[in-house]
Amino acid sequence: MRGTTYSTELVECVEYSVTKVEQAILAHPGVEMSVLEGGSVVEDDADALLFAWRDEDRRIELEIADDRDSSWSGSPIEVSCAFSDLLELWRTITVTCPFVWLHDSDCCMFSPAAYLAEVVQPTLATEFASSDANVRDAAAQELERCRKIVGASQ
Repeated sequence: MRGTTYSTELVECVEYSVTKVEQAILAHPGVEMSVLEGGSVVEDDADALLFAWRDEDRRIELEIADDRDSSWSGSPIEVSCAFSDLLELWRTITVTCPFVWLHDSDCCMFSPAAYLAEVVQPTLATEFASSDANVRDAAAQELERCRKIVGASQ
């Protein structure tokens, strides 16, 4: 069962314009934007913008409804990457939009520290229990990268 760190830090909700969030995402090295015409998961009949970061076999994709006249209310995200990749992108976004939070499918809100404690560490725990020293070492390196990113974000 999860602890309470995912919800106790959220004090206020801040609205950001779609344009400001787009600029924040594009500030991350390697992010490219493309248009999804009529294929949006945000709105069935609306065009959307897809922001994609890729590095070798790792990827992060965020979608934003292409509605410049409204406030951004969140984006679906698909990932196949290291936790540290996602945390790096998140850190870049929060330079411009400091009140951006991650939430899961149950709408539990995470600050970077809560994400580290509630998602990253429990997920890596199985790798720390591996009999393979290489798997344990890789998990330790990933956890250290995540800790550095989260520490720099605070």
